[in-house]
Amino acid sequence: MPSPVKKFTLTHLLYFIFLNIIMTTDTGFTAPLITKISTIFSVTVSEISWLISIMAITAAAFMPLWGYLADKLNRVHLIFAITLVGAIIHLVTAFTITARAEFWVFGLMRFLAVIDTVAVGPAVYTLITDMVPASQRGVIIGWIGFAGTLGIGTGIVVSGVMPTIFYGENFPLEFPFLFDFFGGVLFCVLTVFIKEPARGAHEEGLKELQGREATRLAELTTNRWSFFKKSVNLMLLSFQFLCNVVSTALGTYFITFLVKQYAVPTSIATLLMMGIFGIELLSQVLWGGAGDRRYRSAKNGRSRLMIVIMGIGGCFLIPAFLIPFNFQDRSWMFALFAIMLATGSFFVVGTSPNLNALVADVNFPEVRGSINSIVLISQTAATAIFSPLFAFLAEATPLNYSGSFFIFMATCIPIAFVILIAMKGLIVPNIDAIQAELQRRASESVA
Repeated sequence: MPSPVKKFTLTHLLYFIFLNIIMTTDTGFTAPLITKISTIFSVTVSEISWLISIMAITAAAFMPLWGYLADKLNRVHLIFAITLVGAIIHLVTAFTITARAEFWVFGLMRFLAVIDTVAVGPAVYTLITDMVPASQRGVIIGWIGFAGTLGIGTGIVVSGVMPTIFYGENFPLEFPFLFDFFGGVLFCVLTVFIKEPARGAHEEGLKELQGREATRLAELTTNRWSFFKKSVNLMLLSFQFLCNVVSTALGTYFITFLVKQYAVPTSIATLLMMGIFGIELLSQVLWGGAGDRRYRSAKNGRSRLMIVIMGIGGCFLIPAFLIPFNFQDRSWMFALFAIMLATGSFFVVGTSPNLNALVADVNFPEVRGSINSIVLISQTAATAIFSPLFAFLAEATPLNYSGSFFIFMATCIPIAFVILIAMKGLIVPNIDAIQAELQRRASESVA
């Protein structure tokens, strides 16, 4: 049975941060291990790339199912099952490597791992929205985004840096998978101490029922497809899609762009990317907290903040790729490019936690898992569609990498900015409608 409303503590926050880190380390395994997987299983890089593609499609395909289950089941029990199954999958993966099994067996384990890993997103998201009041969600979601991003970096360290330090270049491929096995077991134990909250327990419309069984909303049957009937949701989804088009291009091709087009040493390009990576981690927490403060003063405060930071960020990101430089001859222009790119990223990435908080603000508690899965699918769609398109423009046309980046930025960022402006007037009516309906449900429960 769901527990009464309890204060969201630092212990809860640390649990969810480290849970997201350990569950996303697997995502960072791929890049450092491609060569070693190819050698051990005697397969080509092309065959591995097909496995990666299938894993991405699989993640998108299973996301709606996990979102639905997060809306229907006890989320704490679901997270326990996710982490336990994930740990077992990683242990079996290590055994397939030790036994030198066929590549398809290893591929099957990776296939099962991605099905399991994507389940944690909707489960954690719905737990957070039920454990944290609306006026404080932005900063908490910012920390969860911080953890997910850091988890990918941790995966790179666990699969590339740590085993090399311990074992040298010929480290055992089993190492990163055993790391995730022990991490999963640890979080199975820690999950026992997390209590399931009542759905919607922190919604303003249910204040008089907080802490009572009447706040349970699991039996409600709100139509999940109504998500697509609300114009504000379609705008939020479109905004997320456009932002992920930009992040896909930057994250995938940034180092290649600097090395190929401007002769920047790979080490310097990697350091710049890691620096921007760190700035984006900080940005999510800071702007998530700022969005909470704006929400407390006005219900459309988050969207107004997003308009400001998106506008400022675009003014730095778009012209950055028009700066002509050669790293050897005009290093000061490279420094200017780096400063503009880092500044633009600092502002634009701050829209992410506020977007996720807005999605919770304008939708009912009992469907947030499903809706979160739809938003996450838009990220996969942006990657699947625009990653190959960008590569074609950069490699096969006179645009080159800088021109392709400029086209992507100059198209996606202004459209996303316009969407935010158009959406601003819809936020308050939608929040008021949600809270009014929750108040109606509360009064019926009392009666």
